[in-house]
Amino acid sequence: VDLEYRMAHVEKMRAAALRQLDAAKAMSAALLNEMFSQETFDGYPMVRLEDWTCDIASGQAVSSVGGNYQKQGIRYIQGNNLTNKGFAPVPIVYTEVKTHAAMSRSVVKPKDVLINIVGPPIGKISWYPEDQPEANINQAVVRVHCPEDLDYRFLTYLLRTKKYYDYFVEVKVGARQWNISRTNCADIKIPRVPIYLQHDLVKKFEEKIDGISFVAAAERQLEAIEALPGAILREVFDFDEENTGS
Repeated sequence: VDLEYRMAHVEKMRAAALRQLDAAKAMSAALLNEMFSQETFDGYPMVRLEDWTCDIASGQAVSSVGGNYQKQGIRYIQGNNLTNKGFAPVPIVYTEVKTHAAMSRSVVKPKDVLINIVGPPIGKISWYPEDQPEANINQAVVRVHCPEDLDYRFLTYLLRTKKYYDYFVEVKVGARQWNISRTNCADIKIPRVPIYLQHDLVKKFEEKIDGISFVAAAERQLEAIEALPGAILREVFDFDEENTGS
């Protein structure tokens, strides 16, 4: 009975933590959509992403150029490395230097913006961190290299808003597996805002969101709660073994 009670209590804690996490994510998304809304950019021209960047590439399978996966070498970024919270360093997949050279059009460098184009889910956006080495991408990812007058953080936050997610869903093809194309990404219309205003908006957003620390805190709390059932079971069964002399 004690075990059932404790497990039921943990489940109540887990449900409460999930609600807290959902609320934190909703607050984060609401702030993002408010600060990067269309109203914020009234008066600025809308331009195709490719007309501004001129450097958008989709990845490909290493096998398409006769390559292989390796335990070391050049990092090969996949769709599951991209999240709307940031670049996920794991899982790590590598390919050969010669394969990387053969896929030169899709080389990824720090500050490049990466879009997940295969799902569901689709439209996960991350920038490639500044402290990472040159990499490449598979066929589930599109890479956008930002020119000097386009802040990679501004573009990332902008594309994470509901407006652009709705666009990705609208242009997707496929039933079980969703796909959007490089052309779909190139055709995205974004506001051509001066770089100093981009910097200012990014700074204000990051200050307000405080690195979305409240979301991270809620996730850590949920992770700790989800570990409790295993800890309780180990405690109960270890106690039984000690008292039965086994």
